[in-house]
Amino acid sequence: MTPRPFQPSLILMTPALVQYIRQHPVSPAALLDRHVQGDWGTLRSALNERELLAGGVVTSCYLLSAEQDQADTAVIIETNLVTKTTRMLLAGEQTI
Repeated sequence: MTPRPFQPSLILMTPALVQYIRQHPVSPAALLDRHVQGDWGTLRSALNERELLAGGVVTSCYLLSAEQDQADTAVIIETNLVTKTTRMLLAGEQTI
């Protein structure tokens, strides 16, 4: 198994993301696993590599396939490396 660059302890999801997951075949566990393995999705890895070294916030963005006649949806995952708190939300949401 590949070592993980960090391990979140508290994981929070917005109500909008929970509702989306209930209605679509999305695995939040799979997205979180990609995030902690260092697969940042559509974001540049250089930014997160600096955050890993500085103990800041690492962020991932994963595009989800759109259904017919609907726009793509993206899930944002942010982990604060100091507090080890991870937020999962839909792109466009402000806070949890």
